[in-house]
Amino acid sequence: MKKVILVLICILAIISCSKNNEVAAPYISLTESVFEVSAYGEKVSVSVMSNVAWTVFADRWMELKCQKKGDETTVTVTVQENESDKERLGFLSFEASGITEKVQIRQGVKEVVYTPYSEYYAQWDAVELKVPVKIIGGGSCTVQVPESASGWISIVSGENTNGKELLFNLEPNNSEEVRSVEVKLVGNNGMSESFVKIIQGASKYVLTYTTT
Repeated sequence: MKKVILVLICILAIISCSKNNEVAAPYISLTESVFEVSAYGEKVSVSVMSNVAWTVFADRWMELKCQKKGDETTVTVTVQENESDKERLGFLSFEASGITEKVQIRQGVKEVVYTPYSEYYAQWDAVELKVPVKIIGGGSCTVQVPESASGWISIVSGENTNGKELLFNLEPNNSEEVRSVEVKLVGNNGMSESFVKIIQGASKYVLTYTTT
């Protein structure tokens, strides 16, 4: 009986030893997989858990800073401004022992609001004027007409335009002087603005004749 017990104890010891010697599969675990960042630059962070040493690679327009606390490492990414007129896509690539985990970083373009021309002219008796508006980077814009000109010009449609055109209502100019106003266009994120000048002709001209 003693021999049987001894054999059982030995078998249990071997099994226990075998379990203790098992090596866990290498892994990298990330708390984030995708970031959408502003064209004007932004900071984002991802936490990393891993049981092996790893290396992180990034695009040239990203700056990295790592801070380790216990078993977790926080990687802070400073994304630089996107000076181009195109959206860009980059990756953080975490690599170790044949494993690769990636974080996608998508950065938009800066919003630019403008009109094809800086000045638009209307006849003295014009009742409306259409002004095309272009917006790079999507979104919309708000139109601001000075209060001093509110008596003769107002917005009919497109006050919050999506980038097509503005339609202004004009009162006939019955005076002898040409009048004008500068209208301000502001992007929906407040980072872009432009001005367009609207000029309306006069209805009457005084002609002076000299007789001899």
